[in-house]
Amino acid sequence: MAVVAYIPLVAILLGIVNTILLHLAKSMERQGIEIFDQIRAALKKEQIAGTIKEKLKKPVIYIVGVILNNLPPVWALLASLFGPPSLYTSMFGVGLIALLVYSRNVLKEEFHRVEIYGAISIVIGTFIIGIEGIFRTEQDMKGVNILGAVIASAVFISFGLVLMAVSFKRGTRFLGFAFGLAAGGVGAIDPFFKALYTANSLGLANFLALGLSFVFGFLAFAITQWGFARKAQANILVPAYNSTYILIPVIFQALLLPGFDIYISTIIGLALIILGIVLMRAFKPETGSSAGGNVNENSRNPESEFASLDET
Repeated sequence: MAVVAYIPLVAILLGIVNTILLHLAKSMERQGIEIFDQIRAALKKEQIAGTIKEKLKKPVIYIVGVILNNLPPVWALLASLFGPPSLYTSMFGVGLIALLVYSRNVLKEEFHRVEIYGAISIVIGTFIIGIEGIFRTEQDMKGVNILGAVIASAVFISFGLVLMAVSFKRGTRFLGFAFGLAAGGVGAIDPFFKALYTANSLGLANFLALGLSFVFGFLAFAITQWGFARKAQANILVPAYNSTYILIPVIFQALLLPGFDIYISTIIGLALIILGIVLMRAFKPETGSSAGGNVNENSRNPESEFASLDET
């Protein structure tokens, strides 16, 4: 597989589609989580209240959410045909705005003024990164050495493991921060390696890049689940995850991609996006227990649904 054409706007739009659908998927899974209560009741041969339409509504919503939640690999591969991975991953914060709208209008959840400020910050930051990406000269991922990318990934994973190990002796807030940074960074390496796959000619190293991308995607999922199982606070883990998910591709491209420059607009745009993520999530009150519990706990704790923020 090879790059079709350098069209950064398409990569940006695919990144926006991915993050909106992914965050909506989480909301739909949360909304339809009662499907497990229905299954449990059916197994116990208990009567399920409601009309047939009402009984089917939550399962359908949940299934649609699960389907949408498993589409990121498709968007990542498509985006890699039109631009570098940083264009795709830098759009990730936009999904929080879609989540806010869905939560407010469909789930009837409350939101605070600080979340509005966060949404505005994300929109401005994303707009800056998008405009910069459109006017950048073509970035050919063929110039990235796959071995160098593997070494850089190993260094980051080692850093993440050390951070996670240290967090075991700290409180749940630091644990959420450590696991979020590690999982988000590893999750961002996934589309980076998919971009290497599409940019190079077919060969052993090329398929190695594709295989590793799925390994990294799974690791991001596993680390996130592990963090929540250890009672990490979701309102700390999620913004930490999103921050490194956006930052790591930019750092990797700056280190490994010849001709990739970081401008003042890059720094400002990324800073505004991360600020917006923090405002929208880090100051959101934690409700219920951390993810990693049973279904009923998940239904009480909306943030726990982000335990599956994986990009496989």
